Amino acid sequence: MLAKAPQIMLFQYSDLMKPAEAGERKAWSGLETSFTLAGLEKWRAATGSTAAANYATVAGYSLATVNGVVGKLGKPIGIASYKPYQSTGEDFLHNYLGMIGVPIDLHPEFPADAKTVLLTESARFDPAIVSKIKTHLEQGGTVVITSGLLRALQGKGSSKSPRSTRPATSSKSRSTGRIRAGSGPTWERQWRFLFPRLLSRPTTRGRWCAARPTDAARRW
Repeated sequence: MLAKAPQIMLFQYSDLMKPAEAGERKAWSGLETSFTLAGLEKWRAATGSTAAANYATVAGYSLATVNGVVGKLGKPIGIASYKPYQSTGEDFLHNYLGMIGVPIDLHPEFPADAKTVLLTESARFDPAIVSKIKTHLEQGGTVVITSGLLRALQGKGSSKSPRSTRPATSSKSRSTGRIRAGSGPTWERQWRFLFPRLLSRPTTRGRWCAARPTDAARRW
């Protein structure tokens, strides 16, 4: 709601019907929070409901509380990104970027009016994507593409852009973490990651990468 999304889907129905029970609250029960059990019960009573509170009730109370400030907010700004209808490639990457705090303004048509446009591999489904990229750059815009799209566009005119980037190579890294499936046991395991590297030319200080992966042995 704070991002003024046109719609919100609550997942999943069977979980929403489960009773809402108070858990361990000692660490924060004395703090002032926007969500309180007393507030939940007051809101539920005001709705005329006589059923015990479940997670759907909690969601309704939370959304109603946030609704009080939504009208005071301005217009959210996100990074315009283009995903053609029925396209695939680097699936859910836009979701992952949003989950790490990068606001994505997703469009089913190329957002020509945006100053900066993010394109992932799914943009390859537009047969005119290379010409659209070129036009946007010539008009002073910025286009950010992923290694997946760069690979998909090889041989389709993408190399004609000034200061083009050579095909991606790969670098290996590894990380140790924990994984858990549902309510089952937790395992600790090691993952190996394959990072695509883009080799730009010419190399200048102004085009150094903004972030790079690291591990215990090396920095990429």
